[in-house]
Amino acid sequence: MKRDVVEQALKRCEGLDDLFERLSQVSDNMLIFNAGFVLGLQGRDIKTVLAGGTQMAALLLLINSVVNLMEVPSAATTSPSVRPNGSLKTPIRTSGAP
Repeated sequence: MKRDVVEQALKRCEGLDDLFERLSQVSDNMLIFNAGFVLGLQGRDIKTVLAGGTQMAALLLLINSVVNLMEVPSAATTSPSVRPNGSLKTPIRTSGAP
């Protein structure tokens, strides 16, 4: 069943080049909101904890995609969870999580 859901979602994204168009077809609005929220905290001395398992892992991947799309220089990203070309393991490891 999960495979069918993923395949249907991928079909909905065929031919869509824009990240936000693809997200509008398959994503939870919570992901888009929280990506903007986390990116809006950049440059501020505010610690943020993302809790929620796989949904927050998806959020970190989305944030990395937005940062790469917008070509945000690495100096502008103070949170370890928002590093261009970073993998999911990078933010988890650098944040001190086990």
